[in-house]
Amino acid sequence: MRRPLPMLGGLPVQHHTGLGASTRPLSRVPVDGNIEVTAPIAAIRQSSGFLRVLLQDAAGEAALARLSTDRIAAADQALGRPLRDGDQVQVRGTVIQEPGTPTAPRSIDVFAIRVTKA
Repeated sequence: MRRPLPMLGGLPVQHHTGLGASTRPLSRVPVDGNIEVTAPIAAIRQSSGFLRVLLQDAAGEAALARLSTDRIAAADQALGRPLRDGDQVQVRGTVIQEPGTPTAPRSIDVFAIRVTKA
């Protein structure tokens, strides 16, 4: 079965503020906002010292997440193997706007990741 084309920035995330958490699409969370989301990995690509992960839910809503090399190593060590497509992960991070691309969809700068279902 084919997955729907990803709608980047539409993935529902938990936005954490000083007053609690609310669910909203990533595109509606302000830059530097703290978020948490659990979703399957649809694709993984290495890019400029980072790992770029496409998270996509069953409805086709998606978000890009960026992991630094130390986060990759910690996730791989905890899992006992590298992350791969199909792993369901819980991600915590901050919302970022890629530099130099103000019209690009917002993405997640990951500070914690764990596999919830391999």
